Amino acid sequence: MPRTDGQIEDDGAVIYVSVAIDVDLEESFRSAGLPVSELYSGHALIDTGASHSAVHPRLAEYLGSLPSLYTPVTYPGDDGENERDVPVHDLRIWLEPSVPPFEVMAIATGSATRGILVIIGRDILDQCTLVYDGPNKTVSLTWRSDDPQSGLSRSAQLL
Repeated sequence: MPRTDGQIEDDGAVIYVSVAIDVDLEESFRSAGLPVSELYSGHALIDTGASHSAVHPRLAEYLGSLPSLYTPVTYPGDDGENERDVPVHDLRIWLEPSVPPFEVMAIATGSATRGILVIIGRDILDQCTLVYDGPNKTVSLTWRSDDPQSGLSRSAQLL
């Protein structure tokens, strides 16, 4: 089973990931002669409270990702719960470079954690075993990758 390890920092459990646009969008860019951005690689925050993975809007822009749809997201505010429509992007997220990526529909929203542009939510975590070792300040994720799409289907959507 593939495995990735990370650290528990002041802001939470962090792992290193790579992110790219989905295959269909990449192929349409190439066939139209448009440039395809390089993979983004950087730290991601593991968030067991997030139903879906998320990327910062700047990262979606860097990748050249076009929203596939907009979905309402509820968030706390000074006057109770608020709701706003946020863009959703079809992306590939690699937890380990040598293993096929997870294909997700990630919402584009800002992160309260400085320098973190990716949040790994339960759409991915539900496919993993998470070990949070607080005393040693480490975290690890393992998952099965016998499926060519690494275990996640397009059915893991926001709708």
